[in-house]
Parts: sequence; structure tokens; C-alpha cells
Amino acid sequence: MIDEQGELTTAQLGLDVAAGERPQFLVPKGCIFGSAMNKSGFSLVGCMVSPGFTFEDFELFSQQDLLVMYPQHQDIIKKLSRPA
Repeated sequence: MIDEQGELTTAQLGLDVAAGERPQFLVPKGCIFGSAMNKSGFSLVGCMVSPGFTFEDFELFSQQDLLVMYPQHQDIIKKLSRPA
């Protein structure tokens, strides 16, 4: 997640709570986020929004937009996105 100040934060999802994993995570308002697998296998991912979702409030950034906005996070942006 990259917050509105440009700070990168990560969360490890999973069922091993003793190892710091969480079965779910709340992404704070104003953050952009992506996800990736850290191990081989598969995952089922869902995203719920509250209050309701409206397309007027949704913005999908291109890889280039993100690289301009957050050049300090270029490695993770390139890992989780594709060039246009």
C-alpha cells in the first residue's frame, strides 16, 4: 500500500498468525494497493468496499502514472503493474 504521503506499507496475508500473517487486512482510505504471491501455489482474493462503491470515486492508475508519482517505490510498482 502507498498512502497519500507516499509511504509504502506491506501486510502479509495468511493463516499463520503466530508468524505475523493476517487472514484479512483493512486498506486505509486514500491508499493505493496491489498484491502478489510470495510462494508458489494459488490464492483467492476479494475486495470489499465501504460505504458503497461508485465509479465516480474510482481511479485506475497506469504504471507510468505511479512511477511519476512515487519514483522511490519503482521496484514494487514494476513488480505489481504492467506498462501500458
